[in-house]
Amino acid sequence: MNQEIFHKATKILKEIYGENAEFRNGQYEAIEAALTHNRTLIVQKTGWGKSLIYFISAKLVKGLTLIISPLLILMETQQKYAQKLGLECLVLNGRVKGEARSILLQKLEKGLCDTLITTPETLFGKDLKQILPKLDIGMFVVDECHCISDGVMIFAWNTAA
Repeated sequence: MNQEIFHKATKILKEIYGENAEFRNGQYEAIEAALTHNRTLIVQKTGWGKSLIYFISAKLVKGLTLIISPLLILMETQQKYAQKLGLECLVLNGRVKGEARSILLQKLEKGLCDTLITTPETLFGKDLKQILPKLDIGMFVVDECHCISDGVMIFAWNTAA
């Protein structure tokens, strides 16, 4: 066990959920794996707390955490949860248009966020594809395994190169 990661992750958990909060079985191990290995696959049932894993990891990793999720209905909830953890979290999908989209993309390009939640379709959109190579991506998360496609996996492998 990496004592430094454990101490920092546990401190974040307790700040949010109270002094008696503890990780569920496997949650800390998933955080440590995500922060110490190039590629980590975490497969757990709905409600286990996968988002806790990547949001705590996002607080501890250097660079942007890019989260790919196909579930538009959950994006705002996830954004609020990330903000509760003290993360500057942006959501970019097909519903974000016009000036709001331009402002969001400028914030992203200037490094003014910790996490970006986007859809697989938006990930490969023209505007985001132009910005992605300029970003310091510290962690790449695919939330919901059914949104993995050949294109997403090629992108993930290229960022680790």
